Amino acid sequence: MRGLEIYYSSGVPWSEHLEKQKKRKPLNRFSHLFGVYLHCPRDILYKRIARRTDMMLTQGFVEEVEGLRSMGYGPELASMQSIGYRHVNQLLDGNWDYEMMKRLLVRDTRRYAKRQMTWFRRMENLRQYDRNDQEKIIADIQNYFP
Repeated sequence: MRGLEIYYSSGVPWSEHLEKQKKRKPLNRFSHLFGVYLHCPRDILYKRIARRTDMMLTQGFVEEVEGLRSMGYGPELASMQSIGYRHVNQLLDGNWDYEMMKRLLVRDTRRYAKRQMTWFRRMENLRQYDRNDQEKIIADIQNYFP
């Protein structure tokens, strides 16, 4: 129905509209920005994720989620479905033991980090640097903003 409506109102077939949209480049309203992506080797990143997960759990993340649930913030809320919260909710609901919760939390955080890296690599105006290359980053910023 929508295709016919478009054709009768514009005289152009729906398929032609779709082709035009595919050929059009998306408007990048951030093209003038100086974007920096600090690359971290995957093995180091994965160790940092594991260390951060341990730190979150030892500093009371499970208790934080328990507190939120006691205030009425149930696991069905979108905010309680994010990485970490959904894992602890599975633990608190008795679906997972502590070790499984921790293992899956680390795994899902790694997967999320991998998706972020893919997304960053596809961004046109984002400059990638090694995380330890501070001098080059500073020089490039100074050259970009004279």
